Amino acid sequence: MDPDFATVLWKEWKEILLQRSAGGGGVRPLLVVGVIGILIPLRLGPQRYFGPQPLVIMTLISMMSTFAVIADAFAGERERHTLETLLATRLPDRAILFGKMAACLGYGWLISIITIALGIITVNVANWNGQVLLYRDPASWLCLILAPPLVAGAVASAGVFVSLHAATVRQAQQTLALAMVVIFVGARLKRD
Repeated sequence: MDPDFATVLWKEWKEILLQRSAGGGGVRPLLVVGVIGILIPLRLGPQRYFGPQPLVIMTLISMMSTFAVIADAFAGERERHTLETLLATRLPDRAILFGKMAACLGYGWLISIITIALGIITVNVANWNGQVLLYRDPASWLCLILAPPLVAGAVASAGVFVSLHAATVRQAQQTLALAMVVIFVGARLKRD
């Protein structure tokens, strides 16, 4: 791993966990993980929880977690007046870009994995019959492992582009939110 990339990744990871980013550490991620990792599996039960719908939900969790922190990537640096300082360091632009994106992707993927693990534990504890209940088919496991970072990667790419051109974090978040609404409404209208 490139040391410059690792430096930016570590810096961004600390900022996300120290709540400088809009959706980083604190109570909000715990609330999301608690609701989607405990309450929803309890209500769904094992037959519905180990179906295809929760796979989509876990992918959306990763996407929304990445969405919450990526808007702060460059717009937040600009607001805090640290972007110029960061760009003036010896760090290459590529390391800054990929380090910021990797930290946001890692955060979204971690939230998704914690939610999946907590959901599996919840369903097993609530419906214990002497057997461990899991997703059975390999396609579900592949989807659980690969879909969240792939979708979050697309969101991170768009988020970096928006964050680079936004004057404030709020403007970046609003632009990304509007883009997500347009995509979801367009997909919904096309399906109907």
